[in-house]
Amino acid sequence: MYDQSKLSELIRFARIDAGSTVIDVYPGDGDWTRLFSDIVGPEGRVYSFVPAEVAHFKNDPVGRIQTLSKEPGRGNVEAVSADLVAMPEVTQPADVLWLHLFYHDLHTALIQARGATAAQFNRAVYERLKPGGSYVIVDHAAAVGAGTSDAQSLHRIEPASVRQEVEPHAGTKGASDRPLVKLPVLTTSPW
Repeated sequence: MYDQSKLSELIRFARIDAGSTVIDVYPGDGDWTRLFSDIVGPEGRVYSFVPAEVAHFKNDPVGRIQTLSKEPGRGNVEAVSADLVAMPEVTQPADVLWLHLFYHDLHTALIQARGATAAQFNRAVYERLKPGGSYVIVDHAAAVGAGTSDAQSLHRIEPASVRQEVEPHAGTKGASDRPLVKLPVLTTSPW
């Protein structure tokens, strides 16, 4: 994962505190889910959301997160899976919706094969965020002018494209007036 100072910076930026509800979209090995679980504590909740579009992977992402949710002290973690845009149907309103190295995948054939679009997903995000909630996107940045063209091949997306896709949905449900995408959250290299 990242060094402690970068972790702290990201957690502060996301405004994750004791008692928060967090949706961790496509949690991978669950490192962020574990960290969020520790921070939100017994009064908080972490929905570790595995999109159905990737649930069939042979590393069994749903099973891995179900196992994680049974670890001691993880009673605040719930493993959930549904089509990407059906996320609001399997989660509760959240203070933070977290995407780590996944937003670019909204522009790949794998995700789009089931009909999901970035616009539909962003609408679903704002349906699920509480007023004042944070939508945090951490992803690799493509070069200026690349738009979404590097999403499939290089797993990168241009920050301006993310802004163009996300910001039109920001005013719907009283979402935060903070910047939705803030560098260095979108970065050209891993930390």
